[in-house]
Amino acid sequence: MKVEVVGSGFTWLNEPNTSFIINDSIIFDTPQSSTKFMNIDYSKIRYIFITHFHSDHFADLHIVVDYVRHLNPDYKVKVFGPKGIFKRLIKMMKLMGANKRTVAGKVLKCFEFIDIKDHMKFNIEGMEVEAIEVKHSTKPCYGFVFKEGGCSKIVGFTGDTYMCAGVMEIVEKSDVVFIDTASRSHFDSTAHLTREEVVDIKKRYPKKKFYSVHIDSRIQDEFSDKLTIAARGQIIKIK
Repeated sequence: MKVEVVGSGFTWLNEPNTSFIINDSIIFDTPQSSTKFMNIDYSKIRYIFITHFHSDHFADLHIVVDYVRHLNPDYKVKVFGPKGIFKRLIKMMKLMGANKRTVAGKVLKCFEFIDIKDHMKFNIEGMEVEAIEVKHSTKPCYGFVFKEGGCSKIVGFTGDTYMCAGVMEIVEKSDVVFIDTASRSHFDSTAHLTREEVVDIKKRYPKKKFYSVHIDSRIQDEFSDKLTIAARGQIIKIK
């Protein structure tokens, strides 16, 4: 599996927000301005995954949909996201000045929208994917586990989350984990995992590989030397 890091930051940074391209054909989250940071070949996109409806994970979906619709009009792209994702997208496009009825019809010709549920499983291009609900400041919010045929390692993405059973399930099921590491301390841990928690998880699972995301890459704190931060533009090949 190839994971290309579009960004690993969050809303208040000049760095790109957390997003990935998987095997060239999957976009994982579409944060604001993500389309400006990488030369993405949208003609290859076949699947879009949205973890939740915060702007730094969802806001550019209407732009991505426009790109894909015009570059690849004959292929029906599947969009996986929390319940109501299609209605939210059309409302967003309407706010941008589009005719709601006309746009909805055109979008549905090129896209299929799948409302995901906890522990829902589906197969895409030789991969089994499982959605796992996690806890965040908005509901619902999902992480995902990808198991690719021919690849010995299972890859997990926690999405935005604080410590919960869903996080630990993703960690348990995965060999490589892209893990939310946003909070600096327990005083700020009502939405995200703290860096201390991530370091503790790494100690408990020394044979697993962890990439910290949703993080300020400029951090200089007591845990920074113990974290592996996924860098913008980094290509990670997992065998």
